[in-house]
Order: sequence, then structure tokens, then C-alpha cells
Amino acid sequence: MIPIMFPPEDTGDMETGEGFDLEWGTLTKSDASGGVGAGLFDTLFKQESFDKISLRATECRILELPLQKVRERLLESDEVVKAADAKTPVFVIIRSYMGKIEMKITKDSKTSGEAWTEKVEEAEGIAERAGKGNLGITSKSDRDMVITWQTPTVFAYEAMEANLLTTHLGTDPNEVELKKVTEEQLTAAMKAASTEGSVKKN
Repeated sequence: MIPIMFPPEDTGDMETGEGFDLEWGTLTKSDASGGVGAGLFDTLFKQESFDKISLRATECRILELPLQKVRERLLESDEVVKAADAKTPVFVIIRSYMGKIEMKITKDSKTSGEAWTEKVEEAEGIAERAGKGNLGITSKSDRDMVITWQTPTVFAYEAMEANLLTTHLGTDPNEVELKKVTEEQLTAAMKAASTEGSVKKN
């Protein structure tokens, strides 16, 4: 699988939607451990807890390239053409959602004061390890704390599968068919690529 990333030179062609905010939404425990709990926060969410996890996003933007520009980029990429020849699935991110993310953790009545203190300290350690300007604990008390991503972050995206086609007598592809994919298809492909160590960026 080869995710196609938008390089700096594409900035002039990038379409940016109007700004918007997403209000607080509560996550299930599985969402917290499998989504925001991945990476930096894996140790924080591996702890047994009934604490409530909420997220919100502000200053959001939708970023996308026109599909014709995406097709041109795919055809210009030697790596993508080789992948298509090898029957390797090619997925392209066509739209990204970016904003400043805030995560609120609210202490459950079943959580002891000692366990809550340990969780706050763990969160502070995570923010410190992430580096100044990346993460911060913007508020904390004996009841809740808010962790803020200081810079805009991609929190969602839409992807399509690209099939390269040859519609002339030559051998080089000259057309790209973009097909919608389900979350299950994309997740399965990403897991397979990760296992094979074949995920590359172009």
C-alpha cells in the first residue's frame, strides 16, 4: 500500500473549506484505547479505568486537492506505477480534516484519588516527552484535566483506491480510476502492509 502525501509544491492547488468547530463528544472505552490511546497515550489508556474521555476540535479546516490533480500525481509517480504493475493496492488520501484537538479526561467516582493523581502525572510526563509546543495540560483539578494539541493536527481523512489503466496501444498507464473504499477494507490493507513492512510514502 502506498499512501500518496501532498508535498509542499501542491499548496497552490490545495482547496481549503471554511473553518468550523466540533463540540465535545464522549468516546467509548474501545475508541479511547484504540484511537487516541494509540502511540503517545497507550500507557495512559491501558490502565484499568472508568474515567470518561471526551474530545473536541476547534479551528478546523478541510484540505483537499482536486481529483484531477490527484490523478496526475499518481500517473507521474514511478513508485505508484510499479506498485500497480505488481498488483499492489494503491490508496490515496483525497481529503483531510485538520484542527486543534482537546481531550478531556473526567474522573469517575470509582477511581481513587491515588489512581487519579498517578494518571495526571503520567499525562504530564507524556506532554513533556512530546516536546514543548506539541502537547500541553491546559487545565487540571482533582476531577478532570484537559490535554491540548498545540498545533493543528489531522484527526480524520477520506481515502480512495486508485486503479491505473492503459487506454492506448502503449504500455504506460494514462488513466486513473478512483474507487470508494470502506473503513474495513482500508484497515485490512494497512494491517497487511504493516505486517509486510511495505508501507511507503511518496
